[in-house]
Amino acid sequence: MTCDRAVVLRHGVVQFDGDTADGLRVLRDGFAVAQLAESDGAGNAVRVTGAVRRSDGTAATGVLRPGESLEIEIVVDTNGETVQDGVVGLSIDTPVGHRVYGTNARLLGIEPEPFSGRRAFRFRLPDLRLGSGRYNIQGAITSAAHNFRLMLPTPIVIDVEDGTRNVGDVSMPATMSHEDLD
Repeated sequence: MTCDRAVVLRHGVVQFDGDTADGLRVLRDGFAVAQLAESDGAGNAVRVTGAVRRSDGTAATGVLRPGESLEIEIVVDTNGETVQDGVVGLSIDTPVGHRVYGTNARLLGIEPEPFSGRRAFRFRLPDLRLGSGRYNIQGAITSAAHNFRLMLPTPIVIDVEDGTRNVGDVSMPATMSHEDLD
């Protein structure tokens, strides 16, 4: 049996009482996620910026629907320094920090090559099937040789509206049947 009602409390005060999908959305929206870029350890001004676009090239603003394709661009500016082994990756997390999806260049079979200056790394996510709610997209570059991990100063926030009768981080059509066994 699943729950058909959710109650969200904040410091003992009811913030929401109703449908579970809406309750999850209220709960997720109530968590603030703020992540600051870390220093690269040597004081270099390596910066990471990012953008998310729909498959048609427009900015991913407003509400997204499950099944839309997204392109996530992570731009790394090395400020003239050469990064020997920079591995770029991304994650999609809920506001409470639950990792829904993550990948990086190495997991995709791409070995890092040295670079300096500004370089854009693009991840294409076709047919993204997220459930209703707010999600944080985080981009990062790590380098073992330079001993640093730099993240986007703040995550890119997207909102997804499912429109189906699902609860959770994954959206998929479902059917049910029954059969009498007696």
